[in-house]
Amino acid sequence: MQWLSDAGSKIVDFHPDHTLRCNTDPKYKHLYKWAINDIDAQGHQISLDQIPWVWSLYFTATSCVLGESVEIESQFHSDETTPKPSGFTTRSYQQFSLVES
Repeated sequence: MQWLSDAGSKIVDFHPDHTLRCNTDPKYKHLYKWAINDIDAQGHQISLDQIPWVWSLYFTATSCVLGESVEIESQFHSDETTPKPSGFTTRSYQQFSLVES
């Protein structure tokens, strides 16, 4: 899942196919006492610390767009005489517009 700003820049990137772990021994203990991390299939941390937010900021989602994109790599390039195997990449995303409540 990705949260994008109105300008389309990435704000939050969340991968639901990874495990989440509550980290009670974070790197910057003087700033926060715990954090949440994405953990890969081998048990390694693959994200930065997602830290608790201590201020009272509330937002309301005014719109939600669910989308999927496919990027197809061309077999032929202008500087090549032999075609390469074509490939493709898919990506699912969610885009929210938020307003402060």
